Amino acid sequence: MAKKKTVEQFITEMESIFSNLRLIGPYTNVNIKTKFKCIIHDFEFDAYPCNILAGHGCRKCGAEKNAKSRRKSHDQFVAEMAIINNDIEVSKDWLKNLID
Repeated sequence: MAKKKTVEQFITEMESIFSNLRLIGPYTNVNIKTKFKCIIHDFEFDAYPCNILAGHGCRKCGAEKNAKSRRKSHDQFVAEMAIINNDIEVSKDWLKNLID
């Protein structure tokens, strides 16, 4: 059987994975939900400590990371448009024109 982590051990391990999370609720063990706070988004949420140690942190940080990984650079967009239709010319202001 695994040895129970102390609060200090859990916090040390959690902060090595997520520097932006703080434990704000009472820690009993890794299998009982407690409250955490993301200092980047000022967002409080309940989670199992074992899930935090497995890499599941603030959902808002996760959504930003996912959106960033899905964004295309201008060069990627131009290359994809050339594959679809080589007659289309993409200007540098395509995003600005999209918003207007």
